[in-house]
Amino acid sequence: MATKFTKPVVINAPEKDVVFDGCDFTGEALISVIAANSVAFRNCRFYGLIPNVAKTYGIKVDKAAEVKLVIENCFFGANPNVDSNKLYNLLELTGKLKDGSSISSNYFAADCCTHNQINVYAVTDGATIKLNKNFAVYSGNLVRIGIQGEPACKIEMFGNGYQTTEMTEDAAYSGLVLIQPYGKATTSFKNLMIEIKDTVNQTASEQIIYLYAGSSDTKFNKDTNYPIVYLDGEPMEDIPAYPGSVEEPVVTEATV
Repeated sequence: MATKFTKPVVINAPEKDVVFDGCDFTGEALISVIAANSVAFRNCRFYGLIPNVAKTYGIKVDKAAEVKLVIENCFFGANPNVDSNKLYNLLELTGKLKDGSSISSNYFAADCCTHNQINVYAVTDGATIKLNKNFAVYSGNLVRIGIQGEPACKIEMFGNGYQTTEMTEDAAYSGLVLIQPYGKATTSFKNLMIEIKDTVNQTASEQIIYLYAGSSDTKFNKDTNYPIVYLDGEPMEDIPAYPGSVEEPVVTEATV
């Protein structure tokens, strides 16, 4: 029988390596990573997590943490809404992810959260982060890349799949992944490389990735802060973007 956690789990183990293997997390077992050298969840199940605020997170890495995070071969099942409280983002990774971090070969049920399953907000310079072979019944979106500062890192997304996605009239929010600045805290994505290949897209929308910048976010600019994205080995010079997300080039009248 699997070890079952039903109360909040706080990981505060500076310089230690913490491993959960074959465990169940349910009820009040929301996870907070405060400090550790590495934290691994392997062959675990997360389901029936009870939200306690309007925007609850299943696993949250504290902003001050710097950790190698591994989540592999895990099952993320349905989590209930309780009144106005809901499991909003499933993995809220505000701390810095170290090189070798991997969120791979996981299954995400449609009702595991109401927003993005994997949210990456900070990465150590030079790191490669692997987000491979995950499957989402619903991707709306499976991954949000919103790294703060001017990240110099690589994100691998190989062999991911999804069954359904956000299908608005113009399919503006559809796909596997969105890149969205973390407000004004993101200054540039020009040194961010994302490689996407072998995606299993079972939807009617061909859009795999898109850019989004809200009114309070840093806008994208092809000349100064545009990310480097390869889709199935080909560079994307024009990444699909939500209207208003990319600054239009300044056109000046030619001098005669």
